[in-house]
Amino acid sequence: MNLLATHPPIEERIRRIDASLMTEDFKQDAKAQQFVQESIAPGISSLASQACPSSGEAADISFPPEMLTSIAGNPQAGHLDFAAQVISCLPTRAAEAVREPFGARAIIYCLLLNPEEDVRKVQLEKLIEESDPAVIKSAESLAPVIDTINREYRLPLAGLAIPALKLLSPAQYEMFLKNLKNLIEADKKISLFEYVLQRTIIHHLEPSFKRVAPPPVRYSLIDQVQVDCFLLLSILAWRSNAEYSISEESFRRGIEELKIGGSPSILAREKCGLSALDSSLERLTMASPQIKKKVLKACIACASADSLLTVDEADMLRLIADFLDCPIPPFIPKAYDHPSGVEYGQDRY
Repeated sequence: MNLLATHPPIEERIRRIDASLMTEDFKQDAKAQQFVQESIAPGISSLASQACPSSGEAADISFPPEMLTSIAGNPQAGHLDFAAQVISCLPTRAAEAVREPFGARAIIYCLLLNPEEDVRKVQLEKLIEESDPAVIKSAESLAPVIDTINREYRLPLAGLAIPALKLLSPAQYEMFLKNLKNLIEADKKISLFEYVLQRTIIHHLEPSFKRVAPPPVRYSLIDQVQVDCFLLLSILAWRSNAEYSISEESFRRGIEELKIGGSPSILAREKCGLSALDSSLERLTMASPQIKKKVLKACIACASADSLLTVDEADMLRLIADFLDCPIPPFIPKAYDHPSGVEYGQDRY
């Protein structure tokens, strides 16, 4: 896309040919492109810097809901640059590893290593029992590097490993899935990041190793999936804030986008488990494209009700968008100079 940089903006080129072609949809896409470029300008060029601060305060970043909707399924040049910059600022060993099957597996394993020493010991022991020695060796050398990667860069990094993971043999793939499961279950609980990472990887890799028929369209009315929508919005709302009144407001913003009758209330937090989310996502894959679009818009409205996105919200949105066949490119952090060094778990977009 950089080869086009010397040409006038596409909007100007179209206007010169025929101004009548400037539809509202195109204008909205142009605004989205401008938004992406403006949002990354201060930070993206310095991502490759060798400077690596040991700590920092993550800044809140505004993402207008309409712009998030515009870039869904429509990555801009800035997103491609972001992916390249993430690789370029990694140590050489990690940048090379993400491009080949042995290293890609090691990268994913390292992303799942628990920061608690006792849990990590159990994970590594199980990994040694079940994994290829070359992968173990690669993971051991990469672990100190991956430990420094900020939370907001971890899911994009996993995404960069997916093309190399598609080169695994069927037997290697089955072992890879088994190791993922073992790593995640080592501490007897599943974090949101672990859940999103596992579901994202399986969603993208399964069609490469198994005959997976496209899900049939069974739901063409929002009423048929409204329970699933209530669950998605409730989970996103609770991830936004633990305070009921604020979460309820986020939930209400999402409901407004669905345009359904009645005034449903946010589900109780204890009902918003990951197993219920699994079932809802599977059902929503069988919704019509029109319904999927409406659901995604509702989720975006809910998550960005305060015009901010936490890392958990961003990861959840990307997972939901993947299952709705309208993937969202990585949310580009504006305020960071390097993908390492910010206190783990405190990041906001």
